[in-house]
Amino acid sequence: MDSVGNKYEIDYEYLDTKRNPSPEYLEKLIELYDLKLMKENYDAIIVSDNNALSFVRNHRDKFFKNTPIVFCGINHFKDEMIEGMKNITGVAEEVDWDGVIDLILKTRPNTKQLVVINDNVTTTGKLNKLSMIDIQNKYKDQLEFIYYEDKTMDELVTDVKKVKGDTSILLLTFNKDRQGKFISFQDNLDLLIPASKVPVYIVWSFYVSDGVIGGKIVKGSFHGEMAAKMVDDILNGTPIDSIPIYREPLDQYVVNYNEIKRFNIDYGVLPKGTFLRNSPRSFYSEHKEWIHIILGILSISTVIILVLSRAS
Repeated sequence: MDSVGNKYEIDYEYLDTKRNPSPEYLEKLIELYDLKLMKENYDAIIVSDNNALSFVRNHRDKFFKNTPIVFCGINHFKDEMIEGMKNITGVAEEVDWDGVIDLILKTRPNTKQLVVINDNVTTTGKLNKLSMIDIQNKYKDQLEFIYYEDKTMDELVTDVKKVKGDTSILLLTFNKDRQGKFISFQDNLDLLIPASKVPVYIVWSFYVSDGVIGGKIVKGSFHGEMAAKMVDDILNGTPIDSIPIYREPLDQYVVNYNEIKRFNIDYGVLPKGTFLRNSPRSFYSEHKEWIHIILGILSISTVIILVLSRAS
């Protein structure tokens, strides 16, 4: 909300349903909200990710009946998700899957197999799989898609260590292992990335890190700014029905220079506008402040010399 002037008081409610997906937990959460939200009267609600949208859809009449709702970060968005709902708009989380696969094939044209790491338990993981099935059919003549999903974290690390040759890895979201253990995004980075001998590609900014080659990155900050702008417009009088759902990808090519060098990839093949992390800084960028000072001194000195030479 800073992007629109930080002029609103904000309350945060974390569902934490990736750690706690059970119906029993949800029942207790509703009991808690019966106490917390009974006297609250919000001007707008922002919901982030699919489980939050589902919660608001199922319990809106009880907690937020006439409140404008703006959603963001919704994977595999379909209009049916908000069918029958009024006073709602938002930002669909569109991943440019073609852009990701094309980057893999440009930077590693010999890739024959693509290992996709993604859980098959969480809502996000299941929706990721639907998207991958769509894109898999499109590239079936170029790539064999192999899914690492129904595994413990130890099994996953062991399998990743064995990946080699003309194979690349696409890391999606692995937040629950086969034993039901919650795996954080940082766990993914700390455990899987060091184990990989092949390039690891990603699609979300929370995975941008050393050891990851990069991808066509969806940035949550872009979604947040777009949602904030919608809320600001609504609270300044713009009818919510006149604000269309934003359905275009909010992303950017981001590639790690160190990984490009590690795998001997020509960065000339990178798409135009790619942001290159960890790229060597030029002499000018390292010392531009001093260069500007010196140039300023030289300019002033030159003017003084010209003035004095004319005076004499």
